[in-house]
Amino acid sequence: MEGQTPNMGMYDWDTDSEQWRREQLGQNFKDIDIEFALRGVNINWKDADPSGQSDSSAAILAAIADDDSDSIYIPKGLYLISQNVSIPSYKKLIFDRNARLQIANEKTLTLHCTIDANPSDWIFDLSLSGTVKGSLKVKEIYPEWFGAKLDGITDDTLSIQTAFNCAELSEGATVQFPYRKMIKVTMQGVRSTKTWHSGAYKRRFSLLIGSNVDVDFNYCTLSCPLVQEASALVPVNIISNKAASNDLSGNVNIRISNLILDQNVPYLTYDATQVGSYDSVVAEFHNTDGVVLTNITVQNAFGWGLKITNSRHFKVLGKTLLSKIVGCALRIGWDDNTAHGYVEDVEIRNNSNLYESLVAGNTIYCVAEHLRIGRIFQTLDTEYIPTEFNINDIVNYKLGSANFANNCNHINIDEIYCYYLGFKIQNYTGTTAGSPNNIRIGKIYLENTFFNQQAHSCYIDELMMGTNSFVESQNGVYCYINRIMQSRSGRYTLKGIDTKKLYINEIISTDSYAILSTAPNAVIQINNIFISRNDPTMPLDSGTKYLIDLGTCSNVQIWKLVYSIGSSSSVTTNFIKMPAGSSIGSVTGSYTNSSNITTKMIDSFLITLSVGTQTTINLSNNSFGNSDSSVYRNGNFMRRRFDIAPMSNL
Repeated sequence: MEGQTPNMGMYDWDTDSEQWRREQLGQNFKDIDIEFALRGVNINWKDADPSGQSDSSAAILAAIADDDSDSIYIPKGLYLISQNVSIPSYKKLIFDRNARLQIANEKTLTLHCTIDANPSDWIFDLSLSGTVKGSLKVKEIYPEWFGAKLDGITDDTLSIQTAFNCAELSEGATVQFPYRKMIKVTMQGVRSTKTWHSGAYKRRFSLLIGSNVDVDFNYCTLSCPLVQEASALVPVNIISNKAASNDLSGNVNIRISNLILDQNVPYLTYDATQVGSYDSVVAEFHNTDGVVLTNITVQNAFGWGLKITNSRHFKVLGKTLLSKIVGCALRIGWDDNTAHGYVEDVEIRNNSNLYESLVAGNTIYCVAEHLRIGRIFQTLDTEYIPTEFNINDIVNYKLGSANFANNCNHINIDEIYCYYLGFKIQNYTGTTAGSPNNIRIGKIYLENTFFNQQAHSCYIDELMMGTNSFVESQNGVYCYINRIMQSRSGRYTLKGIDTKKLYINEIISTDSYAILSTAPNAVIQINNIFISRNDPTMPLDSGTKYLIDLGTCSNVQIWKLVYSIGSSSSVTTNFIKMPAGSSIGSVTGSYTNSSNITTKMIDSFLITLSVGTQTTINLSNNSFGNSDSSVYRNGNFMRRRFDIAPMSNL
């Protein structure tokens, strides 16, 4: 027994007289009895075998029955348990270092007691296919207790699963891992789960987690190697909740933090046709309530990275990093009442829809209600950016895009940053029925990518269109944008035949393509437009010919237009095209000629187009100024009569 006992040193010996102090000797032995009672009943006193050769079950049962102490002391050694043994809740198991209970095949050690053991010690030996279960009276449960080596070589699946199972019944206990270990897990089996209305899906699984389980992986990596089946190597679903099927009662209050999941699928070189009819999901939480995931990374995967479906009141906190996933990196909802969730910060790096015929290639696919997202950041690392990238051919690059689809409702996103990977609020029906609704975005920044907006109603505070990006707003009924900022970007295009309203408070455009409408039933109101075109490298085409091309819509109201046009031939042909009955409240502009002399061409005058007239306005005519005979004063406004130029002539 380790440690110095304070009462067993016979300190009552009188060194002067070399005699016992008899009056104190009795008390000394009483103190020894008390100390032994506190230390517990040593199972070796009950004839346990520390060599593990013979059964020590009877010794443990005798220690349980001993009323002299509520503690049972397990000294150094290996003790075989060949009977079913249950430790009651009023007992405490105290393990010496290198002390271990080995449970025999088909036998169960049930623990309802307190455990006192070193966190890194192996105290329950499951190598004979025995079982440990029960409701432990502890604050933390350690996978090492059940034999986990956490060395990245040993298969720790059974040890971790046992820790999860015990935590499920141990109220308030956290499964605690040591810091930053590489952990190998493998496939436990195959199960069939009903996760959508189309039927059940077969899944190869590794770890299953039940209700009321709290796991802190402490930034460990769970690495699950591909499984050899016939001539193919196939991926395994690493972690999911136990009652994931729709025909089960589901799971509640699962909390997982600080975890890295690696499915070991080679990015862009894996032949996904080998997966067969099995669904591949790295981390799945289906049919849940109250799931909380914090600082989760999923990498090197095929199929679905992180999937939260048919779930309510979920939180995805901290940084969620989804990297090198061929398929859908993050799935939230599946037309299944997924609602009331919060995602703090999700970063997607290197997503591909290379196998879109097998699984949708989305960075994010969402069908949910009442969802709040703090930040979305998605990009490609340098080595995965297509050579000679052409935004007009983005589909053929097999790049992923975020998709907030039909039946999304009340979605709030604070910030979105997209580089090469696209973003869509998409209506697959082609009608307003079931289209995404009440979509609110604080800020969205685009570079070398696209944004497709088809919501029934959408509210955007700031839309920033960087280099080589474009936006399409299609279908829907109402869209409000506080500010659009274009910098060497493509068009903002309004499309579709539905009746819709687009309200833009402010547009700031620098060396970019036109604001364009091909939506005949749209009503557009823009408060302020500030346009600058001074880049001589801008190509002269239909996109740069117009500052504003809103001719194909129902009505346009622009309150203020301020523009500056450079001298290069590529930027000196700039038209405004608007439909009948539209108006511009105030226009101020300047033109820089070939001698770099800037002339104020227009100064605060009102433009009103006659009803029934389609008109184009050339702002690049150098004679277009207050001295022009076609400009006349009416009160405090300057008005200009424009010659009618049929749009078909442009």
